[in-house]
Amino acid sequence: MTTIVGHVRTGFLDRMAQFSLPAIAVWLALANRADKDCGCFPSITAIRKATGLARATVCKAIAELVGKGEIIVTPGGGKGNPSNHYQIVGSPENELVQSVNQFKRRAKVVRRLNSNQTQEPDDRARKRFVIPTLGDVSEYCRERGNSVDPQRFIDHYESNGWRVGRNAMKDWRAAVRTWERNGFADSNGKPKPEPIQYRD
Repeated sequence: MTTIVGHVRTGFLDRMAQFSLPAIAVWLALANRADKDCGCFPSITAIRKATGLARATVCKAIAELVGKGEIIVTPGGGKGNPSNHYQIVGSPENELVQSVNQFKRRAKVVRRLNSNQTQEPDDRARKRFVIPTLGDVSEYCRERGNSVDPQRFIDHYESNGWRVGRNAMKDWRAAVRTWERNGFADSNGKPKPEPIQYRD
């Protein structure tokens, strides 16, 4: 089934304004089912389902469209297709699109570059993670004045492939700071308990 889109050409809306609302609904249902030659074979039941109108209202609307020359109805017959053939006639210049290809248009996308902006290379993106030595971690812990055990830190991350969760480590110094913040400073692996504060 090919969907036909109506053009709004000169006089089209004026012609449609002279029809009743059921006639317009039936015309749109037929146009929606029409092939490239503007013809279709819907049954009255199919038109009723598409429009939500009663059978008598659909028949009356078809008669109105035929009477004003908008459609031609050829009675169906025979064993192959008992439905009527509906041909949308419209104006001499048919309002219905004959081909979807007529709307295809090639568009060229042009990106504008602002010549005032300069892009400097991001040094952080180029740095690769380098596994620290025990000396590197010890020195960093001394600089920060924390009590993180450097050997325990190295052993922990060496055992899990220098990963933080499921992600590869990006900055070992940040991991040291996290250990410091979370209190993984004593050698048994448990954070130091907070002293109990007694309040009166």
